[in-house]
Amino acid sequence: MRVCVLAGFLRFLQLLARHPWGSRPLVVDPERVLTPTQRSELQRRFDERRAAGAGPAGGEPLPAMYICTPRDPASSHWCVRCARVWGCACGLV
Repeated sequence: MRVCVLAGFLRFLQLLARHPWGSRPLVVDPERVLTPTQRSELQRRFDERRAAGAGPAGGEPLPAMYICTPRDPASSHWCVRCARVWGCACGLV
């Protein structure tokens, strides 16, 4: 059991270390509810925000880790102002 837990944790760390954060959002969809069209939309929104150099609230920079989920497609839970608080207070979804 301990070997499986450690292996899983190491794979997670490897994912974080090797993910191309500057060119792609990390899409977390364990239930596979996002369609290919929705995934393309997430990438398009990410590219637009990177090009504008703006975070979810407008003028602030994007966080280093841009993580999207079906419940948080705009990655607003991980905005710069709210990165340490569960549930973004920005009001952006």
